[in-house]
Amino acid sequence: MNYFITGTDTDVGKTVVTYVLGLLLQEQGHNVGVMKPVQCAGEDAEFLVNALNIKDAFHNVNPFYADEPLSPQLAFHRAKKTISIPQILKSYQLLSKCHDMML
Repeated sequence: MNYFITGTDTDVGKTVVTYVLGLLLQEQGHNVGVMKPVQCAGEDAEFLVNALNIKDAFHNVNPFYADEPLSPQLAFHRAKKTISIPQILKSYQLLSKCHDMML
């Protein structure tokens, strides 16, 4: 089973909701994986990996990172980086094979 956590803005609690849901699912015996495919600044993906004791390769958990706390379009444009949907899907497929729940 998979859950896609989304929000209408930054700093609305997506990471907190993901953490709490992941913790509850782990307590129920599920093998939980997490993915933050695109991140602009911050340490959300790192927090989730550490807090939920995730052992997956970090480059699959967070395949695209930009240093500036801006919208992904602007942050990646300014960093001269491109977000690849096929790469995100590849990372997701690798992770989902290892877990019965993906967040």
